Amino acid sequence: MGAVVLGYLFAQLGSIPYALGHQEDVNLMLQGKQALLFQLARLVIVAVVLLLVRPATGTSRPWVWLLAAGITLVFLPFGSRALVLLSVLTPLALYHLVVRPIRMRWLIAGGAVASLGFFTLGVTRLLNARRLEQAGRVFIQRPVSVVHFGFNAVGEFKIFDAATIVVRDVPRVIPYNYGVTFARVPWMIVPRRLWVDKPVTSGRIIVRKYLPNLRTAYPPTAIGELFSAGGWLAVSIGFFGLGWISRVVWEWHKGHRGSGNAGAYLLYCFFVFDFIRVGDPSRTIWFLVIGVVMTAAAFWSAARISP
Repeated sequence: MGAVVLGYLFAQLGSIPYALGHQEDVNLMLQGKQALLFQLARLVIVAVVLLLVRPATGTSRPWVWLLAAGITLVFLPFGSRALVLLSVLTPLALYHLVVRPIRMRWLIAGGAVASLGFFTLGVTRLLNARRLEQAGRVFIQRPVSVVHFGFNAVGEFKIFDAATIVVRDVPRVIPYNYGVTFARVPWMIVPRRLWVDKPVTSGRIIVRKYLPNLRTAYPPTAIGELFSAGGWLAVSIGFFGLGWISRVVWEWHKGHRGSGNAGAYLLYCFFVFDFIRVGDPSRTIWFLVIGVVMTAAAFWSAARISP
């Protein structure tokens, strides 16, 4: 599946250097098919969870590490950094939970290297060689611009802009939604082609009102999403509930070992990371539900049938 997606991207975009130099036009060139392509390629992660560990011996299969590396390379030029992070950390975390714990010093060192690597990835994907040269000249003339560039070029810190807009204008300009974004979660799987008036996310509302030049939503983080529901009281209640649910999932994980259950636990960890970072309950919750269902179905179909 990953090879098919990569081949399609080559056919549509011409070359990876061209696509890297025109990141903002990739979705337009793919005619809206980018999300579907990466949803399909992401299914290979289920195969990694299923095949990485040998249950009988508690060891890992080396060829599956090559498969995971291949998935990462497919995501690297065009996939969101959240997907790249998922494809990198899934086999490592599964190895840590099921095969052999990784020492804390290696986890800290690896986290530091990964943070720098993903930051660099965000910069290089947005700037081709010519733009990097221009940016270098600007940095030499005005070193303080490096700070501004670091906070705005790669997008990770821009999400705080949306959160500050929400805190500033709710409820004075934008009224409280009283949790409507969470109540509509069961219905958000319905395609917009079938439900033309389907409610939009808080990030989309922010873009329409304040940033109409952007093509995508501006996620307000979990703080902004909860603040839109009912102010700081809703933020406190929401994070208390998230912490309580996380403790329940952790207790369940400690009592249910095995690579399949560890895979489901890792999906929940990614959900917490994605929800706090983005704040869109519809997308993050459905990602968790679909991922757990696919993982459970894969392990159920591969399990030995008892007499």
